[in-house]
Amino acid sequence: MSLITLTDLPGTNALAIARRVATRLGIPLIDKDWVYDRFLVPYLSDHEMHLINESPRALLEDFEPGLPRVDYLRRELLAWAAFHNAVCLGFASALLLGEHPFALHVNVRAPLDLCAERVAREQAISLKEATRIVDLVNRQQKRYLRIVHEADATNQMLYHLRPAI
Repeated sequence: MSLITLTDLPGTNALAIARRVATRLGIPLIDKDWVYDRFLVPYLSDHEMHLINESPRALLEDFEPGLPRVDYLRRELLAWAAFHNAVCLGFASALLLGEHPFALHVNVRAPLDLCAERVAREQAISLKEATRIVDLVNRQQKRYLRIVHEADATNQMLYHLRPAI
């Protein structure tokens, strides 16, 4: 089946784009919460889920002997994707689903100042606070990719498309 993965930063409007694409194509939109609820929550304790949400290193711990949680997620997501179409937003989906033969990986970009302006407007906060949030999320995403996937977030080869919005 076919997948479209979108990777983004706050303020790029990727959620709106993902919703529109999913609606137009008549396929589900899945995100990190959907993936975790489907593949991790039934098997892990609340404490383990808290650790996963707090630190990317928790995804490197074994789900079962010899199988790190991140590899379990990749395996289960690829198995699910073999029979389903979806738009996947965030959760390093381009990396988790990089082996999928019919996936289109999109990195939605926008200038950081425009992202901050949108976040400030959407959340009714100061531009300074919005800039701090966008910068923090950007650093967190880069750290997550480096720790969990040993990948460089700036590697353009991870994506088929990199539209600037």
